Formats: sequence, C-alpha cells, structure tokens
Amino acid sequence: MEAGLGRGASKAVGMENKIRFFIVKNCGLLVKEDQADTNSDVTVQTPWTPASKKTAGQFSNVGFHFGKKLSDELNVPIGLISCDVGGSKVEAWMSRAELRKTPEGAAELKLFLDNAAKGVRSRWIAQWDTCLYEGMLRPIIGYGIRGATWYQGESNRQNGQHYRDRFGRMITEWRTRWGVGDFPFYYVQIAPFGYKPHELFGASLVRQAQREGLRAYKNVGMAVTADIGNWRSVHPGHKDKVGERLALWALAKTYGKTDLVYSGPLYTGVKFDANKAVIAFEFAEGLAIKGDGIRGLYIAGADKVFHKATATIAGKMLIVTSDNVAKPVAVRYGWGIEASDYPLNLYNGSDLPAAPFRTDNWPAPKIAPAPIVKKIAPAPAALADTIRIACVGDSITFGAGVRDRAKNSYPAQLQALLGKGCTVQNFGISARTLLKKGDRPYWKERIYKNALAFNPHFVIIKLGTNDIKPGNWKHKAEFAADLK
Repeated sequence: MEAGLGRGASKAVGMENKIRFFIVKNCGLLVKEDQADTNSDVTVQTPWTPASKKTAGQFSNVGFHFGKKLSDELNVPIGLISCDVGGSKVEAWMSRAELRKTPEGAAELKLFLDNAAKGVRSRWIAQWDTCLYEGMLRPIIGYGIRGATWYQGESNRQNGQHYRDRFGRMITEWRTRWGVGDFPFYYVQIAPFGYKPHELFGASLVRQAQREGLRAYKNVGMAVTADIGNWRSVHPGHKDKVGERLALWALAKTYGKTDLVYSGPLYTGVKFDANKAVIAFEFAEGLAIKGDGIRGLYIAGADKVFHKATATIAGKMLIVTSDNVAKPVAVRYGWGIEASDYPLNLYNGSDLPAAPFRTDNWPAPKIAPAPIVKKIAPAPAALADTIRIACVGDSITFGAGVRDRAKNSYPAQLQALLGKGCTVQNFGISARTLLKKGDRPYWKERIYKNALAFNPHFVIIKLGTNDIKPGNWKHKAEFAADLK
C-alpha cells in the first residue's frame, strides 16, 4: 500500500477539492513493557494536504486511485490517511496483548522481545512485532474514519498457516479500539510473485486465508490481483486497477450502489464426476477465459500429483480435465509455481478476475534444496566479441510496472540505442537494496551470481527507493567499498 503515485501524479490534476490526504511517518516503536499500548503523539510526514500534481506523488498509489474512484462516483470530497510501511507483516500492526492471546503468538513475541533486548533484530522496522502498531497506528486510533483499506501479506509467507487467524484478530482489535462498530475493511489479495520454492506454498496459503476471510470476517471485501501481478516483480503495475477494484466494494457495500458488480468469480464448491471436476462460483455471470487456454489450472488424482489441466465453460461453472488424470480428486487454480502459470485469465462478464482457490487441504510438498553454486562460469562464447553491459538495481532497473518491459525497461532501451556491438543484460530484481547492510541486500540473490557469470565490461548500478529508506541510507558511505 505504501508504494507512491510517483510520476502518475498528473492524475491528480483538478483533484484539489476532491481528495485530501494525510501521511503518518514511518515509525516503529520498541517500547518498554509498562509503556506498551499507551497514548503517544502521531509522527507526521505530511499534514492534511489537497491532492494535486505537485503533492500527490508521495501518496499511496493504490490509496489515491481508491479515493479518486469514490470521489468520481459519489461526487463528494474524500479524506485519506496513509498509515503504511512497505513489506510489513501483520504482527507488526497488532498490540502485544492481542498477540499474546495464542500460544504461538506469545512465543513469537517473547522471542522477538528477548532478542531485541540483546540488540538482535532486523534493521527493517516492518518486521518488528507490534512496533508499527505502537509507533503509527496507536496514535491515530479514535480519529473519525468511515473504514479502512489494507494491502499486505507478502511478508507473512513464512507463516502463512497463521495468517487467517491473525489477520482476522487484527481487524477485530482495530474495530474494538476505535469503538465505532464493525467498520468496513477492504483488502487486496496479494499478487503472484516468483518467491523462493519453499516460500511459494506459504504465499498461496496467505491468498487462501484472504479469500476465506470473505466468509470468516464481518463487513469485508477483497480486490483480486492475480491477473495483473508480475512473476518477477513484487511491486506489480496497474495500481490504478487495484485501487478501483477496492473502491467497487466500498461503492456497493458501504455506499449502497446496486448498479455494479463488485467482485470477480469466487469458488463455492466442486463436484467430481468420472474424469472431470465441475467447479461452481458466485459472481460468475458471463464467466469466460481470456486468451488461448486457461493458465494456472491444475488437477490431481489420489496420488496427489498435480498436472496442468484444461477447462471449458458451462454457464457459471468451469469443467476441468486432464489426459493425465483419469479420476480427479483435487483442483487448484492460481497455486502454480511457474512463471508461465501467470497472469491468471479467468474472468466474469464485468472484467473482474477469479480469485485463486484449491479444493484440497493437503500440506506443502517437500522441496529439494537449491544446488550450491561453487564457481562462476566464464562469459558465454557467443558474447565474447561484444561489449557486455550489466544493469544492476531494483524494480526501476527491472522495469516493474512498465508496459512491455522487454522493450521499454531502461536496459532494453539502452540495448536498442547501442545496437549489435553491445550486449546489455537486465539483472534487476524488485525490492532489493544495493547497500550490503540494507534490509534485503541484492548481493544475497542468485541474480547477483548471474551478473558475475555474465562477466561484464561495464556495470550500471541504479540505486532505488529501497536504498534511500532511513534504515538503509545511513550506510551510504559504505557503498563504494561494497562496490569494490
């Protein structure tokens, strides 16, 4: 949710009297036990400010488009409070008292606090249990609000099995402390991303918890991003669509609009019949597959081995089969572990995507450990006669959010400019720091080894927003040494 509007701020032209925003400064407080959950002053980054081309670039991209959609449809001014930290985990936004209500939560909190007392903790405040609640949320509790939006979950992929319970309890705690009833809480289902093999199942568990939350939690809604995610970027583009999909829920459920569809197809049940599975949905009027065949759909028999499946539409139902599975017992959609499985492409007639689902409850498969790279290979012979240029950086280098990244990312444009005498390779990866002491260092990723193996003549390094976060930028003086 924190990712800013940036160069898209031109969309705020003429919105000065329609949207005003307030930004709470990133602030994680690690307080003493007797000071936990006590009143404190809010730390302001940006006071109430009218949205304009000049001011809106710093505000949440998703939040801005959510507010803009509401203002355009309702013709009323909208006030938005931005209280968010990129990459945070749900436990960071819960109080100590709430975390201690379960044995697992209490044990995790005790471990964190014990380690913190010894000076052992992540440099990334987004990973500090309860600290964003103390430093950012607690100071604004009681402020008059109509509801909340939420875009988080990626950092809970390591303990996805606990997400449904903790997310639900966090929502309940916020509502209890605000004391204004079960205010609307609309959230974004996390987008697909090529996490490490052992993390992919956990990320899918988070998405499952978010989908199941639609029935488990009161007065909530979920925007799906499985069709606009980017397997190689944790910061997918199309933030405008994400914000607008959240706004559809608010328009329908909070403001009583009845002339719109606010959700894509949601799985409701399955029937297995001989060699096929019949999947039922709600919000499935006009169910359709976009493109040449459905992506990300798998089917398995009693052996629990999943095979890619094909599908046909029968009204509001999906008929799933595979030549490799004679008697299916389970179907999964959006649980794939390959880039070719995404983006997902099952929609309803209102052009809203179906949420990922599974019909089974099987545990995570065992993942073999990745091989250890012991030596760096020389540059490929085919590149020996060209000047090799390696482009290293975060999502800016990678080209996250750029249409047709293969042509329009800056390394691709550099290649087109320099021509055949040079070979430019894009070694960018989203959400990483080039500072070795940063919270998510590029140097620990496999793509760094790939850049070395490329054996470049020149390296172009692009520092990004991850490096200039306060906790990282304080190490800027060490960058030259890191580079060497």
